[in-house]
Amino acid sequence: MQLSHNVSRRKFLAQSGLAASALISGTALAKDEAPLKISLAQWTINPELRSGKIDNLDFAKEAAKHGIHAVE
Repeated sequence: MQLSHNVSRRKFLAQSGLAASALISGTALAKDEAPLKISLAQWTINPELRSGKIDNLDFAKEAAKHGIHAVE
């Protein structure tokens, strides 16, 4: 069995152009936002909490200063 694909140069170029524009538009519409957001647990700064360098109530403020908006 022999397959015959007679595609003209004009049709090939037109389809290639459509494919390229679809790829370009897809990446242009993609979000720059990361799929996962980072969080910070208070246990991470356990020594600072025990020594009194930082207070539990100021933990969220300190995390926000570093761009971390989720705390646990």
